[in-house]
Amino acid sequence: MIDIKQGIKAQLLGWANDPGMPMDEQKRCVRQLLAQWHPDKNRHIGSVATEVFQFIQEEVNRIVEQYSDKADTTARKAHEARERKAQRSAE
Repeated sequence: MIDIKQGIKAQLLGWANDPGMPMDEQKRCVRQLLAQWHPDKNRHIGSVATEVFQFIQEEVNRIVEQYSDKADTTARKAHEARERKAQRSAE
């Protein structure tokens, strides 16, 4: 189980960190991964499939939150730099 989760986590992080992979392609890959591990499609391994499916959802949410925080920080720093530049120009 740990091997499965580590492999999925590496796969998700690889997609998230690939600058050449468009966002819609990342979403498509995540949807395919979720479909692959959906408990209704894996009744023979029901509890494992459920656990892996929930893990994928949690990891995706964590990664999205992490990257949105980075984007917010970058945007805030850029805004502050523009404000400082504007203040220096006004003086």
